[in-house]
Amino acid sequence: MIIKQRFQPIELKIWKYLNGRATLSPAEIKKFSACDKGFEGEKEFDKWGENLSCECLVLNDLLLEYDQNVFQIDALLITHETIYLINVKNYEGDFYYESGKWYTLARSEIKDPLLQLKAK
Repeated sequence: MIIKQRFQPIELKIWKYLNGRATLSPAEIKKFSACDKGFEGEKEFDKWGENLSCECLVLNDLLLEYDQNVFQIDALLITHETIYLINVKNYEGDFYYESGKWYTLARSEIKDPLLQLKAK
């Protein structure tokens, strides 16, 4: 049962407004695209979650603060026995992990998808 629905993030709404009213720089377009793609991935995850057959509670898109750091949990799935913290990623392509770093097959290093904490 979904207890907390997911809504379009304010950051994405702002990017959409700005994109319709101004010319975004390549760096801004990249940020906008990543934000939009992330939300699309979360919506796809939600569709998958609608078909869960377990008795569980689902809390989507939790924004929490700890020790002056703000962080988001994409989904919190609570069953009778376990609590699952779910971090949805919407990457495409092939990647590999080597010497503590993530790379595309073209050997371009990417940001570690496991590091999510945002300092405010």
